[in-house]
Amino acid sequence: MTRRMLDSAIWKNEKFGVMPSMARLLAIGIINHADDQGRGKAHPVYLRSQIFPYDDVTATEVADWLAMVADNETIQVYQVDGKDYYQ
Repeated sequence: MTRRMLDSAIWKNEKFGVMPSMARLLAIGIINHADDQGRGKAHPVYLRSQIFPYDDVTATEVADWLAMVADNETIQVYQVDGKDYYQ
């Protein structure tokens, strides 16, 4: 079992800090759910089910937050066979 540690420097990162709190939470969830190479599914409905199972958020909100996380260069979103992934 691989344990993912969140670098404490993330809290001082200006790119991370300027995002809304839910986008920051998504970024942390993405780190937590990534595989050993730092990759994962970037589908908003999937991310909502994995990271926000108890929250009243929409897939559209997750898509907006995902775009923010990608725009600030925290992750890179790419496609393989028409499916979205992040790294």
